[in-house]
This record gives sequence, structure tokens and C-alpha cells, in this order.
Amino acid sequence: MAAGELAWAKIKGYPWWPARVEAVRSSTVDVLFFGTQQLGRPKVSDVVPFASCDAKKLAERDARFAKQLAAGKGLSEAIAEAQAERQRCGQLATVVEALTAAARVLVRAETTVLGKR
Repeated sequence: MAAGELAWAKIKGYPWWPARVEAVRSSTVDVLFFGTQQLGRPKVSDVVPFASCDAKKLAERDARFAKQLAAGKGLSEAIAEAQAERQRCGQLATVVEALTAAARVLVRAETTVLGKR
């Protein structure tokens, strides 16, 4: 995991919750939880990539998560917020790729022009 990545994080006594990784330490990860905007520091072993596991899989593994998901106590909204963040990140990555390709074309064109002088 790296800073900026989306993840599912688990704090003892609470269900799995969508979060954004803020920093990775040797044995813990600093995360910002979606929905609540609270900071947490779960163990590295209690953080998994958001894309690697959906809510259904977590509900099958964790009864507390399943109960929270069924009750709709903010978890559904937090999941939606994380999914929207993932979509924004994907769109940003597409823009960055396009700008990088355009910059390469400009550098090649400049090199060609300067080489002809």
C-alpha cells in the first residue's frame, strides 16, 4: 500500500470501512476513513486494497460488517464516497497520461526543429 491508495481498513472493535491511505509506517498505516473523515492507524495486516475486495466479500467474512451494511448506518454512503474517489482518480490518471503523451510529442518536435538549425 502507498499514500493516496484506496483501501478497506479495520480497527479493532469496528467493521471494515473504506479509507484512503495517508502514510505507511513499519507496522501500521495512517488512513482517512470515508464518510466519517476520521483518521485511524490500523495494523498493516488490517488494510487491504479497495479494488481487491468488494462489500459482499467482506460481509461474508465479517458478521459485524454485514450487520452495519444491512443497517445502512453510514457505511453505504462511505462506500459510495470511496467509489466516487476511485472514479475521480481514474479520470485524473487518464488526463495525466494524455498530457504526458502530448509533452513527448512536443519534445520530439522541438528536437527535430532544433536539429535542423
